[in-house]
Amino acid sequence: QIVWIITSIIVMFLIMLVDYNMLVKTSPVLYIISLVLLVLVLFTEPINGATSWFSIGDFAFQPSEFAKIAVILFLAFSMSKLQERGKEEINKPWKLLVTLLIVAVPLILILIQPDYGTAAAYILALAFMLFTAGISKKYIIAIVLLITILAPIFYMYVLPAHAKTRIEIFLNPESDPRGAGYNVIQS
Repeated sequence: QIVWIITSIIVMFLIMLVDYNMLVKTSPVLYIISLVLLVLVLFTEPINGATSWFSIGDFAFQPSEFAKIAVILFLAFSMSKLQERGKEEINKPWKLLVTLLIVAVPLILILIQPDYGTAAAYILALAFMLFTAGISKKYIIAIVLLITILAPIFYMYVLPAHAKTRIEIFLNPESDPRGAGYNVIQS
């Protein structure tokens, strides 16, 4: 743990020296690299049922974590370009569609792995960025209605049994106090 703390502090200081404008300008390249890595990881050996990791000796790397940063940077870059004429530009259907597609491609690749937790983080980041960009209330209402309708269907027919168990244990840890609910009860 001490080695990782020291390494993280060094990396943190190195990243602080990088100009964020340069990161945003290179975000299209970082986005493409992350998409390539997300495709390549699908051909790795599954670990606990998911093909989410590259293992190189003792070092393991999860490209979806790198892709989070790349997607958010590229999304910010593209949204700023789409809104050069004004904040309301994001509400034009084709511009909103472009924004959604930027997140949809890596999101689909992550769902194929499958890594539902990371996929949820992408959706949450997109929602906050759209809200901050000034998305219209009609889109917000439509999305809330769509989620309300699709969430039970997704839960019943798409989520695997282990994911359903996690949700059920989170909501009711006393249903299995000595098994799956033990850690939740202890925390």
